[in-house]
Amino acid sequence: MASRGTKWLVGCGAAGGAVILIVILVGYFLVRGAIREVRQVVEVQQELVERLGAPESFVPAADGDVPPDRLDRFLAVRASLLGPGDRLRDGLADFPPDEMLDGDVGARDVLRTLRSLGDLLSPIIGYLNARNRALIDQEMGLGEYLYIYSSAYYSLLGHSPGDGPVLRKGPDAGERLFEGDGEGTFDSDKTWDRYRRVMIEILGNQLAALPDADTGEAGAWRERLREEIARLRRDDRHVPWSDGLPPALAASLTPRAERLEESYRADLNCFELAPMDREEWESGSDFRLDID
Repeated sequence: MASRGTKWLVGCGAAGGAVILIVILVGYFLVRGAIREVRQVVEVQQELVERLGAPESFVPAADGDVPPDRLDRFLAVRASLLGPGDRLRDGLADFPPDEMLDGDVGARDVLRTLRSLGDLLSPIIGYLNARNRALIDQEMGLGEYLYIYSSAYYSLLGHSPGDGPVLRKGPDAGERLFEGDGEGTFDSDKTWDRYRRVMIEILGNQLAALPDADTGEAGAWRERLREEIARLRRDDRHVPWSDGLPPALAASLTPRAERLEESYRADLNCFELAPMDREEWESGSDFRLDID
């Protein structure tokens, strides 16, 4: 499907070259603002990595256990995101502008849409910075956070790495926002890909740290871990432990299942799986807010 943003711009272009020039100029200033905003994320995330390690360097406990104090810290981070999350949700709920829903698209409507997209950027950046600063405060690296996040929300509670915001009004209400050609920063394909890459690395670290053993319970656990990594590699929609958590991991998370469920926000999930390294922020993703 052609993106709604594309349709709006085509409709605007029919009004004449001057309108296209205005849209290009507005887009230029929005991009300049976006670059400044994205640099904030890069700086805070770089501080997090320098202090507590890169996401892909995290090594879970041999049996997958999450100690109670680490789960407490995770839940403290989640609680600290309520305010930033509410601000981001409010912005998402107001998009697209009401003027764009009547089917009569003009130059001012397109400019309002571009401005609305720009207005979404600040709460997105605010949410990501709040999360990363909370992780620094709790002395929890992004890799450990994502390991617990994935184990709790996806493996235990059955949510999806593809969760994200949906349009709440207009003829496309219920369709996922930021869903374009698979190249947008928060497109579901992109978030699934980042999820798989980081989980392959983390579970690979866990496997590499296991003591050598090919028999008994230790051998069976090693083989199960190998199989989860293999399934992640061959199935781009596989969630580790979706057919049952390992006993130690289940014992860690199940007693807190209700509280964990309360802290999950499906519409903000894609932002948790934002670019995880400096290079992707600065070049690979081009920070695109695609719209289906």
